[in-house]
Amino acid sequence: MRDPLPAITESEAAGVTAEIFADIRRVSKVGVVNLVWRHLATIPGGLPWVWGTVRPLYADGTVGREAAALRAGLSLPQVPAQPTAVFTSGGDLARRPATVPAEPEPDLPLPPLLALADMSPMTAELVLAINGSGAIHREPLLAACTVIWRTGQPISL
Repeated sequence: MRDPLPAITESEAAGVTAEIFADIRRVSKVGVVNLVWRHLATIPGGLPWVWGTVRPLYADGTVGREAAALRAGLSLPQVPAQPTAVFTSGGDLARRPATVPAEPEPDLPLPPLLALADMSPMTAELVLAINGSGAIHREPLLAACTVIWRTGQPISL
């Protein structure tokens, strides 16, 4: 299993990178710095340049408004069949319809991203099964993600 993109983890970030990561979390009101920003941190000068360029669009709400408009126009496809364990591990999650909120919840606390090796064997198997849905690559790539309950309460995989 390989990570599709090199990235600086939040715990590895230092100096200017750590400061920018903190600003990204503060301005975007999300508790986790996603892979795009963490990958840009591996490119010399990339993270400061890109964040400096797009930060005003996050700060003035432009990105949020555009994201809301995009979500409002989505027509979501049917979800492919998943192993029963996916639904039983989430309690009543399987009985709730999927929804796309018009606005993200501000300051939603998110759990830390885990490496596959840090997960229980059952959870790792579920993550790989979900990750493989629609995969076209022979070599599996593990997408970094966080699962959030519809109630807004995060669960850690």
